[in-house]
Amino acid sequence: MTPSEIAGRLMMLASQMEHEKRDSAAQACSEAAALILIYLDNTTGNGGQAYDRSVNATVTPLFDSLRKHDTNNRLD
Repeated sequence: MTPSEIAGRLMMLASQMEHEKRDSAAQACSEAAALILIYLDNTTGNGGQAYDRSVNATVTPLFDSLRKHDTNNRLD
């Protein structure tokens, strides 16, 4: 798993924790993701690209899967 994928998963976990009203855990996950992206930016100069890769690698497939599931289970 790449650092970008780890950051993406941390963002997803933060969202889940926020939904569960676990604010301190959500903040910790968000901060960890941000630190990974800052590190990538400082060491490789591609922090913005790392963010895009993390979203494309983890968040986008999740939402696509949810959208497909929702479309297949609609009652018309």
